[in-house]
Formats: sequence, structure tokens, C-alpha cells
Amino acid sequence: MIKFTHNGRPFDASRFAADIEAKAIALGMQALEEKARGAAASIVDPETGHHADVFVDRLSGNRVAIRTTGSPAFARLLEKRLGVDPGKVQVMNAADGAPHPKVYLAHASEDKDRVRPIAEYLMANGVDVWFDEWEIEPGDSLRQKMEEGLGAMTHFVVVLTEKSIAKPWVAKEIDVGLVQQVGGKSRFVPLVVDLDPAKLSPFLQAMLAPVHCRDTDSR
Repeated sequence: MIKFTHNGRPFDASRFAADIEAKAIALGMQALEEKARGAAASIVDPETGHHADVFVDRLSGNRVAIRTTGSPAFARLLEKRLGVDPGKVQVMNAADGAPHPKVYLAHASEDKDRVRPIAEYLMANGVDVWFDEWEIEPGDSLRQKMEEGLGAMTHFVVVLTEKSIAKPWVAKEIDVGLVQQVGGKSRFVPLVVDLDPAKLSPFLQAMLAPVHCRDTDSR
């Protein structure tokens, strides 16, 4: 009897199709990012006379967000060069002299569905977010990608739930976040979701964000 395998596992048509789709999306994202950066490199911001940075991020539902540190005029020129609708390129506003906020979003993988809306809300409001499913592609080094996100962050946000407080990996991320805060490199923001704060260590209890969160039915 002949047995077929894919990636070392028994062949499964649905899994095979999903793998192909994921690879196609990753290649499409890479192509879009290269096109956006290439277009940005060829455009001078009419308001500053300089080139501007461009960021391409993948959102849920195979959607993408294109953002720039340039002016609105630069964003409109970039949209024309990319052939996308007006308003597709978002301008990242930051206070004069202040670094643009970059959030590292730490969480348990089981909480991803409840954390994703937080990431998308921050992105929609001009905050750069390191969210693992947007940043890590198949074949990437998990450690290297996480170190890049942790090193660039201005804010470390950890979503504390029943699941995440039991994760050794999240505990390691928290350690890095605390070290960065002590060194004055970033702010540490613990966010409690459906968790009794009494279950946290006294140290984390003392650092809690002022607002606790609960899942609610939005209907």
C-alpha cells in the first residue's frame, strides 16, 4: 500500500490546502511590502523634502494595513504609486520630539482571539504593534523575531489571564519587560482580563493598569 505524506505527516487534503494558502499569503505580503518600500524610496515627502518610512502589517481575515511616518501628502502620493484606494495608507502621527509608540503585546496563544482586537484597535489608532501572528512567518526564528520586537518597543503590554499567568514563556517576556522599564527604555503595562488580581504576584499587583477588562457580549 502506498502512503503519501506532507511535511512528514500523513497527507491530509484540507491541511495541504491550508498550507498552500498560508504560503501564498506570506509571499503576497512579502511582495506588497517590497513594492511599498520600493515606491517609498522613490518618493520625496513634499512637506519635508525627505524620504519617509513605510510599514506593512497583516491583520486578521487576510487584510493588510499600510502606514507611513510621512505627511498626508506623501501618503496620497504613495497610494497612487501603489494603485490603492485613497485613505489606504495611514499616517502615523507622533508628538514633536517624542518617539512613535511601539507596543509589544505579550499573551498566551490560547488567548489570541481576545487579544487580536486589542492589537487591531491600537493599529487603527496609529500605534505600532508587535503581535506574533503578524510578525512571525513560517521558517522564522521565534527567538530572533521576539528579540527584535522587545528591543524596539516603547511599551510592553502583557495581557494577564488565567492562561497567560501559567505560561513560562509569558513569564520570560514579563522579565524582559520589567528589565526594560527599570532601565528606562520602555513602559510596563499589565492588562488584566477576566482574572482575579489576587492570583498575581504582589509585584504585578502593584503595577496593575488602572482598568481591568472583561469579555462582554457586544450585541
